[in-house]
Amino acid sequence: MTDTLGEQIIFEEGNVKITNLRAIIGSKTYAMSNVTSVGLGRQNPSRFFPVTLIVVGGLYALFGQNGWSSLVGGGLIVVWGFLVLRSAKPTFIVKIGSASGEMKALSSQDKAHMRRIVDAVNEAIVRRG
Repeated sequence: MTDTLGEQIIFEEGNVKITNLRAIIGSKTYAMSNVTSVGLGRQNPSRFFPVTLIVVGGLYALFGQNGWSSLVGGGLIVVWGFLVLRSAKPTFIVKIGSASGEMKALSSQDKAHMRRIVDAVNEAIVRRG
């Protein structure tokens, strides 16, 4: 799709619109003439909380003063910790590079969506001429 100023829409989904002249991501607009690179980053979730649950639950199960109830309660806390640990998903980040540095433009746990945005920005870099 092209408008009257020669701007070609490459990608438009949700709050993201990529054209050959600009990238609009949320409330920020990036001029494609200033964009030098784009990449997909990954940020793993913090493991502090689930590991703390596992350790505390294990200690309570082993050293609790209430016999079986300490063992069962501690075991449940350990299971909860493992469930939280397994359900934690990484966050994927669209990084846009320019002469002034690299910026985190958008983040989501939807890797496919972030990959489509990165591909569209790469296409816009190629098309800008």
